[in-house]
Amino acid sequence: TQSGIHIYKRPVAAHKLWFRVPEEARIIMGHTRMTTQGSEKLNYNNHPFPGRVDRMNFALAHNGVLHNDSLLQESENLPKTYIQTDSYVAVQLIEKQGTLNFESLKSMAEDVHGNFTFTILDEDNTLYFVKGSSPLHLIYFEKLGLYIYSSTESIMNKALKATGLWKYEYEIIPVYEEDILSIDIDGNISKREPEAYRTSFYLNFYTPYDDFYNYHEELPLET
Repeated sequence: TQSGIHIYKRPVAAHKLWFRVPEEARIIMGHTRMTTQGSEKLNYNNHPFPGRVDRMNFALAHNGVLHNDSLLQESENLPKTYIQTDSYVAVQLIEKQGTLNFESLKSMAEDVHGNFTFTILDEDNTLYFVKGSSPLHLIYFEKLGLYIYSSTESIMNKALKATGLWKYEYEIIPVYEEDILSIDIDGNISKREPEAYRTSFYLNFYTPYDDFYNYHEELPLET
């Protein structure tokens, strides 16, 4: 919103979460968590996570699993934290660099090992995507001036049907592994120029989670 970032999260199933969207809100970032590390009953373990760099607040959500968070905590001398979720190390890596931009996001993506797509929202209403091996589906309604994203296309299609947005024409915005892009408050997309990441970026931990996404896509939509 124009008054900054507001994070609202609860340790409940997504279909049981109800909240009022402020009228002045321009960008909404949501996340439904598959618990892999850190109890979901402790709300501070749930996404999105707050962060701060150079007097700029941001929120980060992660789709995937990281496997070297403990090692990074030690090797990068990151502050001790009560948050048990592996994803939070991404926030700490960005905070350590003191800035939020394409270069700091690239550095973070190179340091973490695992499968991921990160979404990061700053208080200037810029939304960043850091695409690893986890899925991301992004579409744009030109007539509505509206972007919507989800993990997979089938989940997106269920959401469009439930909201009635399927009646409007839209285009799919392609986002590929290794892409880092941003959407600003006016809907302008910027993308970091392609460049090879360090080898660690390519470590493939995504395959074991294919079955989860296939199952998740078959779940009935709650109304």
